[in-house]
This record gives sequence, structure tokens and C-alpha cells, in this order.
Amino acid sequence: MPRVNSWLPQNVYDTLRRELPNVNVSKLLQLAIEGTLNCWHDQLECTRCGSRVDHQYLLSKEVTRFYEDVRHALTALVLTGRGTAEGAQRVLQDVAKLWHGKGLVHWDAANAPIERTSRSVREAVWQRDQGEPARHQFVEAAAAEQRALLRDEEIA
Repeated sequence: MPRVNSWLPQNVYDTLRRELPNVNVSKLLQLAIEGTLNCWHDQLECTRCGSRVDHQYLLSKEVTRFYEDVRHALTALVLTGRGTAEGAQRVLQDVAKLWHGKGLVHWDAANAPIERTSRSVREAVWQRDQGEPARHQFVEAAAAEQRALLRDEEIA
């Protein structure tokens, strides 16, 4: 890394030492220059050949793979007709834990607490839905149809 000497007015130096006595002046100058140059480091460079790679492109590929993994994992929940938002959160967390094992998802994200409604809210929803037999018949018929399709796929 090249060395650069810089001069500061005495009053700036005094203020800096008084207000930020432990600051790394070299790092502070580097950050200020990078900010002035609008350098966002949005390009990665191969250390062997010097080829540039757009990290947004790499990121979008990984996000797409994560989305596909989550969508695939949710398929069983959807096809049974009995999927819940809580169940979807659990599936998402399971996929995040797998990705954490690959080093691609932060531990905090993979272990975030699952949101769950209280028992009284679940009971109120269940009682409300008891008054809608047509809806339940439709859901049961759709679930039975999906289970039959899954069995046919397993046999084939």
C-alpha cells in the first residue's frame, strides 16, 4: 500500500485528538477519501487473473437459489391444503439453517424465533371457521385431490 503524507491545520489536529483520542487517523482518511470518490466496492476482482465480477450478479444468483429452495420446501405444505403461516415460517427457518451450514446465512437469521398466535386466537379462528362448512368441504376436497396426485406420482 503506498504511503501518503498529509498535513492538518493545528486546530483540526487538536480537535481530533481532544474529541477522538483513540481514532486511527490513517483509517479515517481512507474512509473519507473512499466516501468522496463514491467508492462502493461493487466489483470483485480475481486475485489470479484480475477479472472483474459484479457482486450484485453473484448475490442475485444466490438469492434466487435460496428462493427456489424455500419454494420447493413449501410445496408439501401447500399441496396438503393444511399449511399455516406458522408452518411456513418453520419451513423457511429449516431452509435457512441448511444455508447457514453452507456458510451463506447468518446464524441469527437461521435461528430467529417463530411467531405464533396465542391459543385463544387459534381457538377463536377455529370456532369462526366452524360456521363455514362449504369452505372446509372445498379445502378437504382439494387436499384429497392433491394427496391422490402425490400418490400417483410416487407410483409412477
